[in-house]
Amino acid sequence: MTQEVTNTPSTSGSSKFFGMSPLPYEEKLKIIEEDYTPKIHKIGVPTAAIHAVIMFLPALFLLVFYHVWPGWGIIMNAVVPIWAALGVIYFLEPLQYYLALGTAGTYVTFISGNGSNIRLPTAVATTEAMGVEPGSPEAEIVSGISIMTSQWLVVILMLIAALGITAIINVLPPAITKAFDFLIPALFGGMLINIGLHEWRYLIVSLVLGLALNLLGVNANLITFIMVFFMIGLSVIFYKKGIWIPKEEKRSAAVDDD
Repeated sequence: MTQEVTNTPSTSGSSKFFGMSPLPYEEKLKIIEEDYTPKIHKIGVPTAAIHAVIMFLPALFLLVFYHVWPGWGIIMNAVVPIWAALGVIYFLEPLQYYLALGTAGTYVTFISGNGSNIRLPTAVATTEAMGVEPGSPEAEIVSGISIMTSQWLVVILMLIAALGITAIINVLPPAITKAFDFLIPALFGGMLINIGLHEWRYLIVSLVLGLALNLLGVNANLITFIMVFFMIGLSVIFYKKGIWIPKEEKRSAAVDDD
């Protein structure tokens, strides 16, 4: 039995989203929601729980076998400042990164770490290279594959680094090693332009808002909190009102209506 599908401009070879599947969007979404995502959660939830337990094993080993216990006072003195400084980030990063990482990518990212400097750039770059629309069912699959691949590469590269790269870095001149401090800003700058070229009006709004909050002296973590929820709210409201919708999506909707 054959299924008739309609190629919209967003799935044609001439579009920047040349990697999109020709299946109807509703069918792709159904596959993701009813088949793909439940299987990911079935593996991801117990894996994350096991990982959380494993994190405490070194401390439990010292406690059980060597009776090392610093006391709750020392523990809380160390933990509370970290929670105060990073608590907002723990809550916001999954919300910020989810659409780019996808479900599988989110599990791998927050289990293995390196979300902002490896996983997110990997997902964004792969989505762009494969020609799939960010936030689409295709992007969900592509992001997950790319992030899982990056994890294997990181394990291999970390082994190589442990064996040799540290020695190499030690002989590099300070002018080169100092440049490593700009690695993460450079990665985020590249992603900002890459995404902003598609949605430049939202880029301008976010830059103006971020600059205004920074000039007002708002705490950096609070700036992130305000900007994330403001931009999410703005994009939802504008989407429902048909404002600032990408041309490809407008053309696709027009074809579907016909």
